[in-house]
Amino acid sequence: MGRLDRVLRWVWLVIGVLLLILLAGSLVFVASEALSGGGGSASSSPADTVKADSAGRAKGAEPLRYDPPDAIRGSATRIVLIRRGSGYTYRSTASSAPASGEAPAVNVAFLEGTGARLLLDRPAYIRRVTYPGAARAAQGDSLRWIAYEMALEDADGNGAIDESDRRSLYVSDLDGRGLHRVTPAGYELRDWAPQPGGGLVATAVRLAPGGGVLAERAFVVDASSVARPFAALDSVVDAASRLMAKP
Repeated sequence: MGRLDRVLRWVWLVIGVLLLILLAGSLVFVASEALSGGGGSASSSPADTVKADSAGRAKGAEPLRYDPPDAIRGSATRIVLIRRGSGYTYRSTASSAPASGEAPAVNVAFLEGTGARLLLDRPAYIRRVTYPGAARAAQGDSLRWIAYEMALEDADGNGAIDESDRRSLYVSDLDGRGLHRVTPAGYELRDWAPQPGGGLVATAVRLAPGGGVLAERAFVVDASSVARPFAALDSVVDAASRLMAKP
């Protein structure tokens, strides 16, 4: 009988330990539900989880659209403009483009043989890309480079690089290499136009701290893609300004 008593005591001891473990687990579960605001009505369904994940992906990685490769006159390289995807929707069996026109470009790709590469390694807002042979920009046929009007910095601090940021004029070789800015630092691009012989003339306004009236200046970009002041044009504009000041 003494041996049987010892066995029974061990059995009840094991049962007691198991009951304590179950009780502790139940308390932990109840506490975690209370802290997380759990409950049948507040818990997330699988469909809600999918929607949340989709929204996060859409916010973090906006879908991009791109044009078909286009030939660049004078080069074996082909160019592809990559645009923001906003404004494109799926209807029935076809995707529709935004009625307001094309979305702005955010990068440019170049195709050579079976390979491809990007022009930029950073976010950008590209207002216009002009190159020899472009179907929509015949004015660029006389250019000896590819010209880009774009902003690369969030100048206004709104958290995005967009049409409200300061643009500069950049050029690259016809194969997309050698990208560099041609409008001087401290100026914002206003407009530009190709010139006979393959060069171009750009007008830009000088940025001044605190705003105020911004002076406009012209620059000639020569065959070496270096910008220099267009002194003759600036001088006649200054003369016109003095005439306007006369009574």
